[in-house]
Amino acid sequence: MGMNVREGQKQLTQEEVDDQPLMLGVPALAALLGLTKQRVYLLLSEGRVGLRTYRINSTRRFSTIEVLRSVGDYDTTELEERLMAKPMYSAAELSRMFGLSYNLVRPMLEEAGIKAIPIGAHPRYSTAAIVKWLGVEPDRRPHTPASTSSEEPGISSCVKTKGGKPIHAGKPYRYAGRVYDGADIIAIAQLLGVA
Repeated sequence: MGMNVREGQKQLTQEEVDDQPLMLGVPALAALLGLTKQRVYLLLSEGRVGLRTYRINSTRRFSTIEVLRSVGDYDTTELEERLMAKPMYSAAELSRMFGLSYNLVRPMLEEAGIKAIPIGAHPRYSTAAIVKWLGVEPDRRPHTPASTSSEEPGISSCVKTKGGKPIHAGKPYRYAGRVYDGADIIAIAQLLGVA
């Protein structure tokens, strides 16, 4: 999907592309497209911007990855890798990545149907759900090798404790005052696509 922009559109360097937040507001979108904010608002009201709009309170945001793909041949691999670097993110981490305040991120994710996973004191949000919501192509995600070893069944070679020891199915693990079975931890990691 291409967008019509002015001849004087600023071409970004790859370093500028890599430094972008993962969501853009109308002012940043206008600057990127080489248009005025009023022109962008006019195009939005006429439905002539072929980008998915994320409404956050009374503002509109756009996926930086989608915008950069639609306006030119920008390599968004660095942005995608930054997003997919971890299996889960806290709301504070996402607020920094999206360039939004902490108070806007949680309601935005709840409205999008992305459920918080209660882990410890701070709930986390699945990267897989965020990637799907933002429309990042799933086949471009880095693939994690198989999690179990054929020599020792029930032991994960990818899912490890903070100390770096592999998680064993059937063994209890204490985290944030709660006890979890190793098999449950391995299953959750597999559901999240990290094992």
